Amino acid sequence: MNLKHSLSKNLNICDGDSLILGNGQTHFNSGIYIDSLVSNKGCDSIVTISLDVLPMSLSITAIDTVCRDEDFQFSVQLNHDTLKDPIVNWYWEFGDGIQIQGGPLMNYAYSSSGSFIPSLTVYSSIGCSASTFWSNINVIESPIADFSVGGIDIRTLQLLNLSQNLTSNSIYSWSFGDGSFSTEFSPSHMYSTSGFYDVVLEVLNTNGCSNSLQLLIEIPEDQLLYIPNSFTPNGDQLNDEFTVVGSGLEFYQIQVYDRWGGLIYESLDINSPWDGTSVNGADMNKGTYMFIIQIQYNGGLIKRYQGTVNLLR
Repeated sequence: MNLKHSLSKNLNICDGDSLILGNGQTHFNSGIYIDSLVSNKGCDSIVTISLDVLPMSLSITAIDTVCRDEDFQFSVQLNHDTLKDPIVNWYWEFGDGIQIQGGPLMNYAYSSSGSFIPSLTVYSSIGCSASTFWSNINVIESPIADFSVGGIDIRTLQLLNLSQNLTSNSIYSWSFGDGSFSTEFSPSHMYSTSGFYDVVLEVLNTNGCSNSLQLLIEIPEDQLLYIPNSFTPNGDQLNDEFTVVGSGLEFYQIQVYDRWGGLIYESLDINSPWDGTSVNGADMNKGTYMFIIQIQYNGGLIKRYQGTVNLLR
């Protein structure tokens, strides 16, 4: 007795793959196909196969020019039936040595300038894949905002602009945290009251790229000491000396040491700032130096301050 069974099944394959039936027929296109199977006991089975060939195409777009460290987004266009065959892997390469397994929404920021060719490869649950690339992304240099803070007197600061990667006609925007602003390269500013203030420098170059730096500055009460963290003894009459500012002092002593513990400067006069030279008058190299300051305020309060100052050239 020869029993016959009827079966039906749905089959999804990638574009370019094929279906090979038991009778040797090969099919590359979507459609309904009949196959017959015979078991070792002589039972026949009629299999109706609904074949769906799933094409896949992929493209990405992005902006052509971007600033270094500026975040931007890629746009992805995928032609594929993801309901029948979901995408299981999005493999991004950005042309700068960075590779990420992400998703269709991708934001990225290049950490160096230059020209880069990003690419994307996707893989589906049944093994379909597609790859694409974006022709070129030109990453242009951004400025690096930087500044140091020096003191003119107890309430007035001298800001020294140390920004890098500048272009001609770069724009500098200072905010002093008390409602005052400046567009000078290295401005000074006087505060009317003591307290903490956020000083912000934003630099915009002619390429349209910008960067900012924010420092929290303390303007002390009158009976306190102001100690700058850096100075630049380069002879430009701007923040040339390590100037400690204070008021209401009965006694003052400062000692400055190199990194080996050698004494290179000492004074009992707060109005005699360190000019960046050694005890024998030689210019000291740029670097970080340790200071010890001992003071006695009017009324007898004694304090000792220890820290470091950066000598920049």
